[in-house]
Amino acid sequence: MTESHARERRQAPLWLWIAAGVLAVGLATVVALLLGNRGGGPVPEAEVVTLPVPTPTVSAITREAGTPFYDALPSEVLTFALSASADSPEMLAAGALEGYQLDYTDGTQQVVLRAGQWPTADEADAAYSALLASIVPEGATPDDSGAVQVDDAQVGSYAMVTREDGTGTVLWSNGTAVMELDGPADALPDLYTAFPL
Repeated sequence: MTESHARERRQAPLWLWIAAGVLAVGLATVVALLLGNRGGGPVPEAEVVTLPVPTPTVSAITREAGTPFYDALPSEVLTFALSASADSPEMLAAGALEGYQLDYTDGTQQVVLRAGQWPTADEADAAYSALLASIVPEGATPDDSGAVQVDDAQVGSYAMVTREDGTGTVLWSNGTAVMELDGPADALPDLYTAFPL
């Protein structure tokens, strides 16, 4: 075998050199991207988007002024507007000094609020317990319950009960007041959270 034949055998084929070059360029690109994307630059602040609070598409009825408690009951809550107002025999029978029933509608659904005011917070708590026993089936527990907090202080309790027909009740106490809201179960949590009392 001549020396020129031995040199030809030892040289790599041209395609191998091309493949090695492409591989080297690709590896260099990956390394550059990894090193260049390590951060260190300013992190943009997260943008907080606050959606507007839903409002009713129907108008609330006009009601005459009453006691401070009655006047504090809202005419609108989220998309629901007041459609009727009367005394609440249920709250008055439970011992409230004053009790009201307010009906709300969003144009397609109805919710009913019964609200009562008691002389003391202890009497309101007792009325809350009695009303809770009347809406929770015997041996059952509410679907959700807990403390009503105002400025990190517990001012009452709440409980929510849902029924098989898709309706539900949220009952809560707040100081000397007790409120019971009946309506579509899927609307009640937001209405309770948005309710001003």
